[in-house]
Parts: sequence; C-alpha cells; structure tokens
Amino acid sequence: NSVSTFESFAPKSLKFLKYGGFMVISGVLIFAFYVVVLGWLVHYMFLSIIGMPKTLEATQSLWGGFVSSQILWQMLWHLLVVALCAYVLNRGVKAGIEKLNLILMPLLLFIFLGLLVYSMLQDSFMESFKFLFSPNFEKITPEVIIRAIGQAFFSLSLGVGVILTYSNSMPKHGNFVRFAIIIALLNFLFCLVAGLVIFTFIFGYGAEPTEGVGLVFISLPLIFANMGVSGQVIAFLFFISLIFAGITSAVSMLEPLNSYLIERFSMQRYKANLISVISAYLLGIIALLSNTTAFSAPLTFFDKNLFDWLVYLTSSFMLPLAGVFMCLYMGWILPKERARICDA
Repeated sequence: NSVSTFESFAPKSLKFLKYGGFMVISGVLIFAFYVVVLGWLVHYMFLSIIGMPKTLEATQSLWGGFVSSQILWQMLWHLLVVALCAYVLNRGVKAGIEKLNLILMPLLLFIFLGLLVYSMLQDSFMESFKFLFSPNFEKITPEVIIRAIGQAFFSLSLGVGVILTYSNSMPKHGNFVRFAIIIALLNFLFCLVAGLVIFTFIFGYGAEPTEGVGLVFISLPLIFANMGVSGQVIAFLFFISLIFAGITSAVSMLEPLNSYLIERFSMQRYKANLISVISAYLLGIIALLSNTTAFSAPLTFFDKNLFDWLVYLTSSFMLPLAGVFMCLYMGWILPKERARICDA
C-alpha cells in the first residue's frame, strides 16, 4: 500500500515525507462524486430506451429537473452503483477488479469501435476531424493548461496511489516503463476515438461543442432523440459504454485505501471495504444533495457547491500536486540504491 511504502522509504532527515502515501484520501473524494455521475448515466441509459425529448428546451428542462429535484431517483441509482462497486472491491484485485476489466474493457472497445465506424460514414466526420486536429494556439491559456493537466492525471488515475497499489499484483520481473508507455498510449488513442465519435454527432446536427454535463446530458441526448430509432440504439450503447468505463475507474479509487487498512490494521477485506465504501457513499450523498434546490444553499461555499468543490480540488490540485511530489520524491530524494527498474 502507498502509505507504508512512503513510510518505509522516507529518509530520517525528512520524516514528514512519510505522509505522502495519504494521497489515498483523494481516491475517496473522487469516488464520492464519481459514482453520483455514474448514477446520472444509469438514469439516462434507461431514458434512452423509453425515449428522450426532441427539443432543446425540453432536454434542458429534463436535465435541470432531474438534478435539482428528483432526489429519490438520484439516490436510488447512486446506491445501485455503489453496491456494484462494493461487490467488485470485496472480491479483491485479481478476482474482482481484474475480472471486471477483462469483461468490460473489451466490450467498451467493441462498442466504441462500432460507433467510430458509424461516425466515419457520416458527412460530419471530417468536420469533427478538423475540429480536433486543426491547431488553434490562441485557445492555449493558463486555465486550459491547468485543466488539461488535471484531466491527464484524472484519466490515468495518477496521484491517488492506484498505480502503486496495482503494481503489487504485477509480475515481479515486469517492465514497468513499457507498461506505463502502453497504458498512456492506449488511453490517448481511446480519447481520440471518443472525441471523433462525439463531435461527429455534434456537428452532424448543428449543435455547439459544449463541455461536461452540458455535452453528455443535454446536447447528445437531443441529437440522439432526433435520429429516430437508430438514435435510441446509439444512445443506449453510448451511455452503457460510459457506465462501463466509469465503473472500472471507480473501483480503482478505493482500492488504495482498502490495501492500507488491510495491511496496516490486519483487517479482513470485507471490513476494510465496508469502511471505505460507506465513508465515500455518505460523502457522495451530501455531494448529490448539494446540486438540488432544497439543499444547495447550506452546501455551497464561495460560489461552489460541495459537488463542484470535490471535482475542482481533486482534479486541479490534489492529483497534480501528488503526482509532482512523487516524481520529486523518486527522482531526487529516494536513494538510488533503493530504486530499481526491471528490464526483464
């Protein structure tokens, strides 16, 4: 686990560095709001089956009403997602998380490749291609750079202790450098495929390329609804692919804390899992309520509600800072004789 690792490597003259492993707390905070979003995706997956509104006003109203007032539905989907994650985590890395990825990731790849082929047959595909790959250096601002760094750390689960924890299950003579390069490249390629698919739909129906929840829960559902029956099928595949991707990421967020509790306090996995899951679940409920009309006022601080604060603090500060700290720690503080890279 990352906490014990940093403690064991911390030099006697810099004992405070032993606390670096507590980056695992970031995973709990991320899990708390991440599963809320997954609950929204589950709701929209079912909406894609029964049909979604075909006007912008109706789509905006549907989304706004769901997040701000339909508390019971949100809590139901939230509980469902958390229960699924708890079940996977309770089975451990090999029997739970690894098996989940072996099933969901190929399905996710298959769905997105199918959507890519469909997108390539549309007239708006080239417009999407140009939008993604034509450079516009005026758009590169300090804010964009910070958000891009946060996205990179978030996407690769860096600065949380996830990769460090997972590495314990890797072959002892594995080539860590090669694995890291492969993972980064696959992630990069997958993001490009997703971007091409999404913006092909956006430009094909004359919508504006927005971001975040506006894109996923307003713009795209409106486009899918106006595509007829084929749109319902594509919408279902799109939302279920996001759910697959989200579940595999969510379970990884709590495993570092689980590993710490199991190894440090000799807990059985189900007890450690219970502590981490319930803690994140309760925080997630509060984050969920902070988006609603009834509870937003007491849960809003400095113009951001609790949900937005969790997103902002983790992706923009906690993950990048922890990642930079780990690089400095491994590169300049850890004695060379204690560091080893396997070439096998």
